[in-house]
This record gives sequence, structure tokens and C-alpha cells, in this order.
Amino acid sequence: MARAVHITRKEQGCAVWAFFAVALSTISLPFDGLSARLANPAFGLGVTCFIAGLGNLIIAWPRGEFKGMNFRMTLRSLWLAPLFGVGGWITAHAFNYGSVPYVGSLKRFGVPLTIVAARIFLREETNFKSRLMGGSIMFIGVILIALA
Repeated sequence: MARAVHITRKEQGCAVWAFFAVALSTISLPFDGLSARLANPAFGLGVTCFIAGLGNLIIAWPRGEFKGMNFRMTLRSLWLAPLFGVGGWITAHAFNYGSVPYVGSLKRFGVPLTIVAARIFLREETNFKSRLMGGSIMFIGVILIALA
């Protein structure tokens, strides 16, 4: 018998933002494919990262959100940039070889991997089994799309 899962107000707000992000990502996916096919595949990623970084800086700086940052924390987070860049570059190249819906579906394979990584690295234990089940269902959908 399934037990009720309590969702906090913060988690509800997070879900709203996550659905908003998915909607924006769905709209931007064809443009990712277009920029990868018509320009250097890294160009679209570079422009996207520049705009996102600049927007974050403009919003976070006046709020004082960088006051807790220190040099050690900055160095720890810098190793993420090459990983993100290489992953984005490989994905951009994939648009040259496959259709946008196919590549977009394969990008979503990162969701179940992120759920597992969050548990390992960030110790996120809350609702892990239900999140992993949802991510696994998504992964099965990716496999079905890949086999089609």
C-alpha cells in the first residue's frame, strides 16, 4: 500500500519553477538544433551561457548573493565549467547527426542520472525512491524513442 508523501511549500515552488524551465527548454530546443546546424556547434552554447551568466550577475549582485562566496568555494565550483562545456558541446554536435526531438529526448536521460548523483553527492534522501521511479519511467521513454 502506498503511503502519502508530504510536499512542503518550498518543494511546490520548486516544482512550479521546474515546469517553467521545462517549458522554456522545450521552446528553445529547436533553436539549439538550428544554431548547431547553421553555425559552429559551440556558438549557441557560448551565447546561451553568456546570456545566462550575465542575467544571473545582474540579478544576484544587487541582492548581495555573492557575499557568502569565498575563494575556496569558487575554486570548487570552477571544475564544473569544463564538464558543462564539454557536455553541451557534445550535445550540440548531436544535433548535426540526429533529429531535434530525438536528441532532445536523449538529453532528458540526464534526469535519472541527476537523481542518483544528487543522492550520492548532495545526500538528498527525501522521496528518493519515488523520484527514481519517475526518472526511470522517463528513461524507459527515452529507450522507446531511441528504438523507434
